[in-house]
Amino acid sequence: MAKILVAGNVFVIQSDIQLEKLRKLEKYQPDALKIFDDNGSILFAVGTGSASISKIGISFSEASHDEKKLACVTQPIPTGTEDVKSYIADRIGHSFLNLQKIEAGIGNALIQVEKDLQAIMSSISLVTSEEITVATSNLARIQTEGGEQDDD
Repeated sequence: MAKILVAGNVFVIQSDIQLEKLRKLEKYQPDALKIFDDNGSILFAVGTGSASISKIGISFSEASHDEKKLACVTQPIPTGTEDVKSYIADRIGHSFLNLQKIEAGIGNALIQVEKDLQAIMSSISLVTSEEITVATSNLARIQTEGGEQDDD
């Protein structure tokens, strides 16, 4: 699950999901990164791009600098903040809980995206330059012969 880290005058929300995997879900299964109300309207969404946190979503723009490369978003803590934990809980608590809900359901979506991409990739054949030459020659021959059709 996501966690909140405090270092100096900033706090970091670190997702339990790699930034690249969030980008992949955003591209192939964006609904897995959203919470909907009963009418189908989006209540909260997770995305990538510019770092931001609000009541309606979190956008990750950074990856952790370790081997895990987890999605992170960094926010400043105002100078003079006396109770940092209360400040953070008040500022982003609702968003953090929604992020955790989305992360809890993301596993199956990631597995499905990987299966779909594998199926697509296994359907792709790479051809040699010799095969391309033969195909091009055949196409040219068909186009030349195609101009003289019988009208039976």
